[in-house]
Amino acid sequence: MDSIGKAIPGVDLRITDPTGAEVQPGQTGELWAKGPNIMKGYWKDPGATKQVLVDGHYRTGDQAFQDSEGYFYIVGRKDDLIKVKGHRINPREIEDVLMSSNKLVEAAILGVPDDLMGHKLVALLVAKSDECSQNEVLSFCARKLPKHKLPVEVKSVRTLPKSASGKIDRTKCMELLK
Repeated sequence: MDSIGKAIPGVDLRITDPTGAEVQPGQTGELWAKGPNIMKGYWKDPGATKQVLVDGHYRTGDQAFQDSEGYFYIVGRKDDLIKVKGHRINPREIEDVLMSSNKLVEAAILGVPDDLMGHKLVALLVAKSDECSQNEVLSFCARKLPKHKLPVEVKSVRTLPKSASGKIDRTKCMELLK
């Protein structure tokens, strides 16, 4: 149900690792697309074109996986990854765990620059009730996530800022931490 579907006829979709090699079904990597309906490059910008086109494949920047039946699923953006203690972390994975607690309306994980860790993880939360404590949230995360994926700070807010398309605006969320 959450799938973006299969490739349409004439289009090649693949999931690749950082070296450009295809990964196995179920493994997450970057979604690449090639076909007659895929862009040929950026207008008058050969440098930017070279960064996103590899042998005719467009590197979308989407983090995705393909299931055993050939359906593709987007799980985040490559540029949304947060580096913590040498680990590349997809904030959506932690947000999904937080939401599985059934105590939140919405959640955003942010990477705040940190001299020691690269970034530290901070959770912005909109709780369903005032009875949801920060300690309760952190304890829930500690049971579900490895240590390097645990938020070091939790901040409750009334609502998370949204973009015009209704998605959580991470830039404006960062401003709430100041």
